[in-house]
Amino acid sequence: MQTLEQQLTEIERYIPLLKEENLAISKVSVAWQADHLLRVISSIVRALEQSDPIVFKAKFNFWRSLFLALNYLPRGKGKAPKKVIPKAEIIESGLRQQLSFARDNTLQLEKFPASTHFSHPVFGELNKSQAKKFIRIHTEHHLKIIRDILKN
Repeated sequence: MQTLEQQLTEIERYIPLLKEENLAISKVSVAWQADHLLRVISSIVRALEQSDPIVFKAKFNFWRSLFLALNYLPRGKGKAPKKVIPKAEIIESGLRQQLSFARDNTLQLEKFPASTHFSHPVFGELNKSQAKKFIRIHTEHHLKIIRDILKN
C-alpha cells in the first residue's frame, strides 16, 4: 500500500478530472470521492488532536481487527457520517485547499502521543497507530473507486 503522502499526490493528479463520473461504478463523481476522503483525513486528525490520551482504553473490536489486518474496506457497505459528506458544489480551488489542509494535518500526526484516539462508528476506539492505518486504508478505498471511475 502506498504511503499517505503518495496517496495525497495521487489525489492531486485527479483534481483536474473532478467532474468525471461513471454511474456503473459509483453514484457520485471523482470530486465527491476526493472531497470526502480529504474530509475524513482532516476530521480524524482533528479528533486525535482533541482526544485525551489519558482516558484511552484499548478494547478488542472484531471488525476493526479484521479490516486493519486485511488492509481493505468493502465497497458499498459503509455509510459516511454527515460531517464528512460534501455539502456544496465541489470546485477545483476548494479541493486544492482541502488537499493542502490534509497534508498539513498529516504532518501533525507524528507529534501526537501514541494513546491519542478517535471513535469510529463501527470500529470503536482507534489509537494513533490504528488511526493512521485506517486513514491509509480508507483513502485507498476511495482511490480505487476513482481509478475505476476514470477507466474508459
